[in-house]
Amino acid sequence: MKLLFTYILLFLISSFQSVAQINNPTKKEIFDLIKTADIALLNLDFEKSLKIAKKALEYSYKINDNTCIANAYNELAGNYEQLSENDRALEYYIYALSYAKKANNLTVQDYIYNNSANIYFFVKKQYQLGIENYNRAIECSTKNKDFKQIAFTKSNLAWAYFTINDTKNGFECLDYINKNKVYFEDSYSKSNLEMLNAMGYGAKGDEKNANIFFLKSIATAKQSYSELDLLSIYEEYADYLFKIKNYEKAFFYHKTLDGLKDKTYNNKLIINAQLISKKIDLEIYKNEFKRSELENKAQKIIISKTKIINVLFGILLFFLGCFLVFIFKNNKVKLQNNNLLVSKNRELEIANIKAVESSNLKSQFVSTISHELRTPLYGVIGITNMLIDEHKELVGSEHLKSLKFSANYLLSLVNDILHINKIEENKIILDKQIFDINEELLLIKNSLIFLSKNNNNEVKINIDESIPKLILGDKMRLNQILINLISNALKFTKNGLVKVHITLEKLENNTCYLNFTIADNGVGIAKENQDKIFEKFVQVGQKNEDYQGTGLGLSIVQKLINLFESEIFIESELAVGTTFSFTLPFEIENYIQKDISIITNEFSTNTLKILVVDDNRINQIVTKKIIEKNNLVCVIADNGFTAIELLRKERFDMILMDINMPDITGYETTRIIRNSGNKIPIIALTAYSKDEVSNKVFESGMNDILIKPFQTNDLLLIIVNNTENKNAD
Repeated sequence: MKLLFTYILLFLISSFQSVAQINNPTKKEIFDLIKTADIALLNLDFEKSLKIAKKALEYSYKINDNTCIANAYNELAGNYEQLSENDRALEYYIYALSYAKKANNLTVQDYIYNNSANIYFFVKKQYQLGIENYNRAIECSTKNKDFKQIAFTKSNLAWAYFTINDTKNGFECLDYINKNKVYFEDSYSKSNLEMLNAMGYGAKGDEKNANIFFLKSIATAKQSYSELDLLSIYEEYADYLFKIKNYEKAFFYHKTLDGLKDKTYNNKLIINAQLISKKIDLEIYKNEFKRSELENKAQKIIISKTKIINVLFGILLFFLGCFLVFIFKNNKVKLQNNNLLVSKNRELEIANIKAVESSNLKSQFVSTISHELRTPLYGVIGITNMLIDEHKELVGSEHLKSLKFSANYLLSLVNDILHINKIEENKIILDKQIFDINEELLLIKNSLIFLSKNNNNEVKINIDESIPKLILGDKMRLNQILINLISNALKFTKNGLVKVHITLEKLENNTCYLNFTIADNGVGIAKENQDKIFEKFVQVGQKNEDYQGTGLGLSIVQKLINLFESEIFIESELAVGTTFSFTLPFEIENYIQKDISIITNEFSTNTLKILVVDDNRINQIVTKKIIEKNNLVCVIADNGFTAIELLRKERFDMILMDINMPDITGYETTRIIRNSGNKIPIIALTAYSKDEVSNKVFESGMNDILIKPFQTNDLLLIIVNNTENKNAD
């Protein structure tokens, strides 16, 4: 009979314990008894092992400990397995497993799966069931993180796979246990490992090493005086010799095996053990019968109590029935009310749908109106700049300055309406652009010159020199905040001073935190009104004819600052003035930005040819004038079809593409150009806000976006950045 890792290896061997009667057994005393039964089983003293295991089982039931009961049954099963009473052994292993599961003891479950797998595989020849039980054992030891036991079970599996000539899985298991030799240092484990390696070499056809390792295994087993090991090794070696047709040696080891069996399994000892096992079985069955009777009595008591409960339950059902009748009548009333509520809810849903539709229509209306207003404003502002550039005698003209201011002011109002709408709909996402804070403040100051002169005010700007020259952040949102705050200060101050102070508050990693302070010595705001000024359409304590505006500026400022995850603070006193302050984070940018004068010089030495695609005549004139003024060549196309035809005949360095054109849009035109394989940089030219069109722009194949009306510097930087990228490609 083949033996693998029997249960006796799974506990540390302790000194022999007496089997004297214990009145109040403890778990430790029961485990000591089981260890003693293990030793007796190892020495083939089945009679002694069975008696001690039986006593351990009695004590385990006495203290009602499922782990102890499982171990005791496992020990009894091990004895029956050695006595070749395999059906009885499996019966006790099943008992043991049920109690181990009740105790949720994965270690004992692991042992039992291993032991029962030995019988299923090597005795019953139920190979699949045996391998399944080995794998269940590995699952238990894996959950327990018991790597030693995983290695032991892998050795069982290796033996099993080699037995059925499944060499692939056999070598996989053998490789694993050879890598974990540290768990096979005792003589029993070592002899098994050597035997498995011998089987492995035999499977490879390496007769020399197979013989060496079989003989090593025999020598190791003899040193440990383990006759059970020798029986298994002799049997495997004899079978191997027979396979390779070494019949003389095979006969010798079969004869040696038979002699060792006769010596080991003394008939008289086995008969006595079998008689004792019958008595033990009888006592266990009697005890199980008594427990069954006790359970039946308990069940009868439960049934009796159940009858009482049923009567009480019947009474309860009667009252419940009465209650249900009441509930039914009440529900009829509720149902009527619910129907009314459902009807009202439907009305509310319809109203909500209409409100959403109305909101969407409002958004679409605001967006469309803003676009339609921005487009002519682009023309007005552009032509005004052209008049100033071409007719130097008009530079000081108050009429022209008023025209430019009015156009810019109207553009500011349009932007305010558009941005408050987008902020409320959570459609604004902060952008990142490289910019020079000094240049931006100068542009803002210059754009507000007319307003400052109108009220005879002076604007002073003070920027901390420690602030990095170039920073990375949402330039447009910052400009909106500053323009609204500075213009607000200028409107409410006469013959006064508006100071803009920017300091470096702190540096953290690659981020600089800039503190902005905008102070004026104007009319001031009363304490009770300071919380109201950030509300929409509010101009507290002032006459509309004195201070024109939408009342949206400060509301937009607060919401934009909140987008930066910051807040704005106000200090104000009537007839003294007002100070706004806030802190915004910006990344430090080491990019070296080219000066505009250098850029225009580059254009003069390396002339670029720009194709402008726009259906609006005024926009064509303005855009062309800006381009040609900066030493660039400009060609105009009235629509997308003309642009496609021009691209077939001429070479261009860049396209400025209006996206909102009749017949064929800028998106469609771009797709046709890209499908033809042309990689020319295409810049979207639009009066829509960037976040409205960015997805469609980049999906169509365009490279960048320029919002009308734009600063000349913005156009030049876009041209440089995109043509440089093209040249780099």
